[in-house]
Amino acid sequence: MHVIDHVSLLPGKMIPRREILAAVAAESGTRVEGEFRVTRDAFKMESDNPLIQSFQSVCRDLMENPLPVRAKPFVDDGNIFRSRGGVPAITHSPDAKGAHTVHEEVPVDELVRVALCLRPDDSTALWKS
Repeated sequence: MHVIDHVSLLPGKMIPRREILAAVAAESGTRVEGEFRVTRDAFKMESDNPLIQSFQSVCRDLMENPLPVRAKPFVDDGNIFRSRGGVPAITHSPDAKGAHTVHEEVPVDELVRVALCLRPDDSTALWKS
């Protein structure tokens, strides 16, 4: 059986899985056995990647500033595109509050901002860059 000793949650951040299980066992006073399965691995794109440069150009045109480039502390379909097909992917969404909870909310201004970045009929949209 293949055992993964470390789990990568963010690019360059390896977390020893045995330490995670040992901490849970110690805190709960139980014996813990587990297996980690990596379904979507972390990845890093350099800020000079053409996809990022194109998207940042649109952001500068619409908002006068580029968006911050940083690691995301979660996985999404972009991780699959990257790990299985080598397809560059970025994650961009509205600045929502309480994401994926019963109290999730998204300011209308944020929905408009994202729509403007992605709409295909505008000369400043990502699709035209």
